[in-house]
Amino acid sequence: MRDAVWLTVMFISELFNKISTKVSVSPIFIFVIIFFVAADLVFVVLHFYLGQNIHAFNIDLERNAPTLYQGFKLVFTGCVVAAYFYLLNTITRQSLFNRLIIFPYWLGFIYLAMDETAEIHENFAGVLNRLGGDAVTNYREYFANLGYTSAQWLLFFVPIIIFALGYLFYLAKHFHKQNAPQLVLFILAVTCFALVPLVEWWNTAEFSYHYSFTQRNILVTLEEYLEMLGATLFFAFNVGLLSSVTKRARQRLQNLNLL
Repeated sequence: MRDAVWLTVMFISELFNKISTKVSVSPIFIFVIIFFVAADLVFVVLHFYLGQNIHAFNIDLERNAPTLYQGFKLVFTGCVVAAYFYLLNTITRQSLFNRLIIFPYWLGFIYLAMDETAEIHENFAGVLNRLGGDAVTNYREYFANLGYTSAQWLLFFVPIIIFALGYLFYLAKHFHKQNAPQLVLFILAVTCFALVPLVEWWNTAEFSYHYSFTQRNILVTLEEYLEMLGATLFFAFNVGLLSSVTKRARQRLQNLNLL
């Protein structure tokens, strides 16, 4: 486990080092990114050693320190996106479509923060089962007949997940055209979040019922760490976006002063 932690730190540190060399990033943001990387790993270690006895450190439970930390990180990331969105619309002349393409991106972080603290996806299936009537029952039973035995919320989120991945793929192309710095961070962040429902499916499927506590705990930790790491990578990428557009704004102001 120590080797895995060390390799993760080295890999992410190298990525962040490339950001700082190619984009002028505020030292405060660099500090926050390093803090998030360290905190992600600390919560994983605390979960393994204390989580089963202390509710506050169990990353598989809600309304505790990891949940509040992840929610704060996502809100902070949303704030960085909002600042980027504002500056981009202020200093550049783009089509309305190109301006608004960022809005769902910002909204996604706000939703994830709300979901992290309000347990939206965990309760979503129960609400639909109570309000959806026969249509929801038939939908659920259809997949059950096909052998689906994992978490119910995944069934109802499949269309949302597919739409989100399609949107993020388009957004990656958009950022590439905009010469966004370190697009690899965006791709890695999307990959982390895309793997989360797969690990959830694996850990809640019937074939995993015979797993030992340690095996299931590893899968739970992997799922939660992918969420934390994905949010950290998104934050780092968005900081790069904000720093890039801020640099352009300063250059524009300097040009105006020269005139």
